[in-house]
Amino acid sequence: MPAGLAPGYVLIDDKEDADWVNYVADLSRHLAFADTDGNRRGHWGELYRNHPAVAAARLSAFPAERLARDLGDLREGIEEVTATPAERRALLG
Repeated sequence: MPAGLAPGYVLIDDKEDADWVNYVADLSRHLAFADTDGNRRGHWGELYRNHPAVAAARLSAFPAERLARDLGDLREGIEEVTATPAERRALLG
């Protein structure tokens, strides 16, 4: 069987579960709910604001590895500067 026909070779959508939870939580802020008289009383985002599943999804999608790599690159750049420690402190305020 050609590799292109193997199950999982092409995904219809490459979103992870955390991506979907974040998507629904963000979308819910735009969906209003009303009381029995038809008066707008808020939006569905309030349901997700402090929901543990949303907090977990946002934490799992946080790009910690990328940020650590970027900070490492910045640190290397700072360490390459030929300034003395006193000059560095003065530059950093």
